[in-house]
Parts: sequence; structure tokens; C-alpha cells
Amino acid sequence: MAVNGSDFGRKAVRAKGGDETLKSQSQETNRSKTKVMKMTNNSVDSPSSAQSLHCRPHLLVVLCSCSTPSLPAMVGTEMLAAAAVSQVARKIGEIIGAAQGEVTLCCSFSDDLESIKDTLVYLEDLLKNAERNSFGSERANLRHWLAQIKSLAFDIEDMVDDYYSSKEQFEGSSSYAQKGSLFCSLSNPVISKVSMVHKMKSKRELLQTRQHLPNQYHFISHINSVVDFDEKQTTSYRNSDIILFGRDRDLENLMDIIMQKSVGEISIISIVGPMGLGKTSLAQLVFNDARTKAFSFRIWVHVSMGNVSLEKIGRDIVSQTTERIEGNMQLQSIKNAVQTILNKYSCLIVLDNLWGKDEEVNELKQMLLTGIQTESKIVVTTHSYKVAELVSTVPPYKLSALSEDDCLSIFSQRAMTGRGDPLFREYGEEIVRRCGGTPLVANFLGSVVNAQRQRREIWKAAKDKDMWKIEEDYPEDKISPLFPSFKIIYYNMPHELRLCFVYCSIFPKGSVMDKKKLIQQWIALDMIESRHGTLPLDVTAEKYIDELKAIYFLQVIGRHQLLISFVQMELLQRKLA
Repeated sequence: MAVNGSDFGRKAVRAKGGDETLKSQSQETNRSKTKVMKMTNNSVDSPSSAQSLHCRPHLLVVLCSCSTPSLPAMVGTEMLAAAAVSQVARKIGEIIGAAQGEVTLCCSFSDDLESIKDTLVYLEDLLKNAERNSFGSERANLRHWLAQIKSLAFDIEDMVDDYYSSKEQFEGSSSYAQKGSLFCSLSNPVISKVSMVHKMKSKRELLQTRQHLPNQYHFISHINSVVDFDEKQTTSYRNSDIILFGRDRDLENLMDIIMQKSVGEISIISIVGPMGLGKTSLAQLVFNDARTKAFSFRIWVHVSMGNVSLEKIGRDIVSQTTERIEGNMQLQSIKNAVQTILNKYSCLIVLDNLWGKDEEVNELKQMLLTGIQTESKIVVTTHSYKVAELVSTVPPYKLSALSEDDCLSIFSQRAMTGRGDPLFREYGEEIVRRCGGTPLVANFLGSVVNAQRQRREIWKAAKDKDMWKIEEDYPEDKISPLFPSFKIIYYNMPHELRLCFVYCSIFPKGSVMDKKKLIQQWIALDMIESRHGTLPLDVTAEKYIDELKAIYFLQVIGRHQLLISFVQMELLQRKLA
């Protein structure tokens, strides 16, 4: 059955967030399914072919089955408030002309519509700022307000849709008997008009009240204040008592590249892969390998994610040598000092956790390139393949997922138990299968079991319970955290990219998404904003997909199909607080 992609997606993202009960989610989903089942069987290939002013295009949703018992627990669904408001404001703008010509029952009706549209347009930019800065437990009021505005916008849109549905049903009736039957029923378009006039006035008043809530309850300051997330700083130190499983071959491959005699200017080698694969741990192994003592200086620099500060990176490099720079030295002087060190000495520099804008990464590369032959080598770790390609002077080294056996070893080491434990024999292998080859997850689940490994319910939780819920329920000092790094990436995404990623949470876990259909739905829901107004929407959407693929939040399955990455889907399912 062809269903309206815009309406289904809209209804799907209205499912309650993490603070609501599963029963509420199920009820909302059932209402969505009922609406889907009532839709007409007319589909179009592109948004531009929509014939009606008030209807968005019908798109064939082939990935999100109506038989799905419940939608996944939504993450940050309040983030969709600005998109909802934009869509509803535009729809109201499209129908105002028709409404002025048709509705004469109340002279204030068109004024109410105009007032609602103006308020929604005013709120749109405010909501985008609010969405960007709504994270953290102290900003719960802000998230609640966003959810209220989004829900109200959808209620207004439903009223308009229901009005036109009853009007078209009446006008499409072919016989006087059918028209008479409708006229005497609750679907009478005249009754609908009268009812809508009064309801719309009520919604206008409610919208105006909610518009002022941030000032009234003193959380307006949160809307424009950026959330500051603590990021754990990495160092070159690693605990030699902890074995790094499954990376022996990777270590040797990298050491071969690093210890190779240079025949040109500096070599920049990127270790790239999804978050949690152990890039930093592998870089620590390289840094501490006995063979690297051949370098005059070994330098470790932690790069704050999404914040490529040339001055800070330069100062960190110079401070770990015998050279010195003055506290008031300008950026150009710092760059010169870095190049002098790279030319004068043989250095091994690790830049850990690099991620930033293209121009920032290019400027960093230019600071490191000396233009002459040097024995210095630079190792970069990054979760972005795009960054790896930009900064590297040799092909990026792509880190692969671990085998189940290696993940089992990591889990056993962290849980401090093994096959001799009956509970390990009963649950261990199933727990490890959850890891998807990601050592960070194996370490996390092992720490959960280690907290109280004698209790069967702990093992069952590690096997079955949502990981975000486990992390939320356990004290931070008892387990190895899983989500902080993913959260930083997620929060630092551009607003429109984050919005498109959140939309993917309407698909059940493990769904394979057809790229073309996904793009059509993003466009139908007005989630795509053409940059500088120069690119077609579908081209911009392709670029969004490329960006999500570059940071491993989407995986390519086949030629035209996509899959949300393993841990990233867990991120989508968690309540962001």
C-alpha cells in the first residue's frame, strides 16, 4: 500500500520521548497506523508533482512496516519542533488565500490563521537555537517547551487536514443521496467549518500563551547559551596490565609505515574508523612501542573534538620539546616554531581525536607540512573518513571491527571472570554478540557484569537491556561509560544533519533503508535546506548522507541501501538528558 510519507513520518516522530511510558508510545503508534490505513493509494515520484495546496506528496514507505508493534524510544524528538513549525507555517500560508475566499462564517478566521502563521514564523529561528542548546538535565523545561510547541503545531495541521478531508469528501460525492447523507452527518463540511473556526481561535490563544513561557518561567537564557560538554582528555599513558586484544597485526602494519625511511616531506598517517573501535588505544601502543624511541621527541596532543585550535595544538607540540615559545607569541610565530621543530628534529607526533571543519583540517595540515625532507612522522586518529582523507599524506589506515573471540576476551578481562563461571557459560556468548565487534561495547558490558557478577539479573541486563538504560541506571564510578564520545559527535553535528539522523529513528532497529526513499521522505518533511539556495534539494540530501557515512553513523549496504550503525542506533534510542 502506498502511504503518505510526510504524514507517516510526521506521526511517527510524534511518538512520545523517553520520559513517557511505553503504553503512551504504543497508543500514539496505533493512532498513526489507523491514519496510514485510511490514506489513499496515490503516490508520486517527487515533491514537485503534488497537485493540492494543502497536501504534501505521497511517498511509498517501504521500510517502516505498519505492523511494527511499537516505535523505538525516541531520542531528542523535541528537536523536530523547528521542522514541524516550518512545515505548518508554510501549509497555513498556502491555504490562507483559499480560506479567505471560502470561509465567511467568522470574519476573524483568516485573522486567526494569519496570526498563527506569523507566530510560527517568528518562533522558527528561536526553536532552532533552543534545539541546539536543549541538552542536559538542567534544561528539562526547555525540552518540555519544545515538545509542547511541536505537538501544538501538529494539532493545528491536523485541524486543517481534517477540514479539507471533509470538504473534499462532500464535493466528491456523486449523488444527491450521498450529499444529503453527509450533510446530516458529523462530516458535514459546514459543521466542520464552524467547529474549526472556534478550535482555531483556541489554538491561536494557546500558541500565544506558550510562546511566552520561556520568559515566564525564566529559561529563556538557556535558548541562547551553548551547552558545554566535558570531554575526557586522552594521554599517551596506557595501563600495561590491560591486554589490547586483536590489534597485533594493526600495530605491526602501522610500525612498518612509521619506521620506514622518509624520501620526501613529512608523513601524516591517519587511523580511521567508527567510535569505539580502539583507535586511541592502538595509537598509545604505537607511541609506547620500543621502536619509537629512535625519534628525538615523542609528542602526544589531544585535540578537542570539533575544536581544531591551531594555536593550542602548536603550543602543545612545542611544549613537549626543548624549544620554547613566549606566552604572547602570535599564531604565525607558533606555526614557524612547529615547522622548525619538525625540520630540526625527528619527531613522532600523535594528534588524537581530530575532527573539525574542512578548512580547519586543511589549515592544520599546512602548519605541519614543512616542504622539505624530514624524518618526522605524524599519526592522526579520527572517526571521520573525510577528515582522514583531508589530512593524510598516505592512504588512511582503516581500522576494522574485532572478531567475536577478541570481544569475548575483552569482556572476560573487564568482567574479571571466564568460562569457569556458570553464569558466564549461560550468558557470555550472547552478551558478546551484542558488541558488534566494538571493543568499547565489550568493555562497557564487562564493567556492568563486574559490578555485581554473582547476580543473575545483572547478566540478563547485560544481555537484553537497552545500553543507554544500563548506563543511566548504574553509577558512573562503577562502569566504563559508553555514550559520552558519541554524544559529543551528535551534539556537534550541524542542526539540519542532526535532524535528518534523528528522523532515522522511526525505522525499527536493523532496518535497511532505501537511499532514494529516505531522501524523498526528508524532502517531503522539509528537513533539507539547500545551502546558499544553489543546490537542488536531492543533491543536498545526498551530501547529508555522505556526511553521515563519513562519520560512520550510516553504513552502505549494497548500492542504494543504508543501515544505521550499531552503537549509533543505540544512541538514537536513548533519552538525551
